[in-house]
Amino acid sequence: MGIGWLLKDTVNNGPNVEFKAANIGWPSSTKAEILAILTALIVVIPGSTVEIHTDSANAILQFDKYKKETS
Repeated sequence: MGIGWLLKDTVNNGPNVEFKAANIGWPSSTKAEILAILTALIVVIPGSTVEIHTDSANAILQFDKYKKETS
């Protein structure tokens, strides 16, 4: 399965950054979604505004669950 994301610079109108990778191991759409979200968050500059678009309710639930546990 593949994962990927697009980073758009909407403030300075700079170049877009794209990331694509392979998800190896067990095939899982939730794993692919979570890996895509995690890798995107890793490279964002601290203090940035991040907008994530996904239709995976399970991926959202995993991050929401983590947020509640660390609050």
